[in-house]
Amino acid sequence: MSPRPRASALPPDAPAARPKRSDVPERRPRSRRGGTLESGLDIIETLATCGADGLGVTDLARQLEFDKGNVYRLLQVLAQRGYVQQDAETRRWTVTVQLVALARGVLRSLDVRTLAESEMGALVSTTGEASHLAVRTRRGGIYVAQERPYGRVSVETEIGSTPLLHATATGKALLAWLDNPDWRDLVRSPLLRCTERTITTLSDLDRELAAVRARGFAIDDEEFQADVRCVAAPILDHGGVVVASLGVSCPADRLTRKRLPELGETVHAAADRVTRALGGVPATQTPPRRGSGRALNHRQGDPRPR
Repeated sequence: MSPRPRASALPPDAPAARPKRSDVPERRPRSRRGGTLESGLDIIETLATCGADGLGVTDLARQLEFDKGNVYRLLQVLAQRGYVQQDAETRRWTVTVQLVALARGVLRSLDVRTLAESEMGALVSTTGEASHLAVRTRRGGIYVAQERPYGRVSVETEIGSTPLLHATATGKALLAWLDNPDWRDLVRSPLLRCTERTITTLSDLDRELAAVRARGFAIDDEEFQADVRCVAAPILDHGGVVVASLGVSCPADRLTRKRLPELGETVHAAADRVTRALGGVPATQTPPRRGSGRALNHRQGDPRPR
């Protein structure tokens, strides 16, 4: 195979060759511990954080203290791979959405159950009560994990069961950040009464979900089962969608109403840490825009024990 022809001239923004002067010491570029790979990563990181206007070759080389010619050649390689691009008018370089695609691949590989395990264990150690995790499904949610304190009577959660959405803290945490039309599609009316404290009207449930958003966590005050109280908080993914709920269930004689806010804040903080580990931002008081809950478009199934 014949050798590939080489261009006789560099593009307009390529660095021009400069004559060496023996009386001026040559400035040595910053040492590259990892060679070309580290230099390329330095370029990507700098362009990703410099703002939307990007940087020209000269400014980029100055910031990194790299040889201008090396920077130009690395930019050409990165451009061929789709990671950077140059504006034809300003001659400035910026990163491309290729980096976003890579980030999404990493985020998709994160498993909320795995990330929540340490927080569940910490909740058991801190509170002495059982913790549980439910993930969001098309029908509402399903319990996928539980941690219980050793040698102590605690509330058991049946793995594989579905939370009754209007009567459990888990269910309310999954509903609260959906728009009204979206959560109403998931809740059967009339609402099943489980105890004398169960919410039984959609208007009352709407007000309760607003209170959940304001607090940042949901409360089940003996609404699903007499003598059992529970708190739960939402876990969000990188797209701002509630994907799971982290909660703690306790016998009512050990979790008084006075203690509910304190435990709620503890669970809320734990759920926020899982959210951040997923690349998400903790929930605000405002529900997502209409349609963000479109994956939840089936009604809640038959209620099963918590």
